[in-house]
Amino acid sequence: TLAAALGRTQRHWDLVLEQTHGDHAGLVDTWMHYGKKSGWILKVAGKKRAVLWMSPRKGRFLAALALRDDAVAALQDSGLPAALVEEIEGAKAWPEGRPARVLVSNLDHVRWIRTLVDIKLGD
Repeated sequence: TLAAALGRTQRHWDLVLEQTHGDHAGLVDTWMHYGKKSGWILKVAGKKRAVLWMSPRKGRFLAALALRDDAVAALQDSGLPAALVEEIEGAKAWPEGRPARVLVSNLDHVRWIRTLVDIKLGD
């Protein structure tokens, strides 16, 4: 189950979802299975686009977003760690945007995800 896979980071998972839904009304969670390699992924989406994907790992989870050019430009003034900003800026641009990935294992990572979601949604 999810709790068994996440272990102590279950509280971080719950907090990311609580903050995301609390800050941005109208989002819907959908579990999707993308095959044996990717496994189960929780997709958080609004009416027009996916906002956040969360994939459980053993003792942590991967949170991912796709950021368009305007959101990537806003990262410079975000207060996010320089290494994360550089990673996102240097990532290959896809039609949905540049990937922003955080392997979440502590509360700092939860704050980073909240900042990324706010930037993505223009807050």
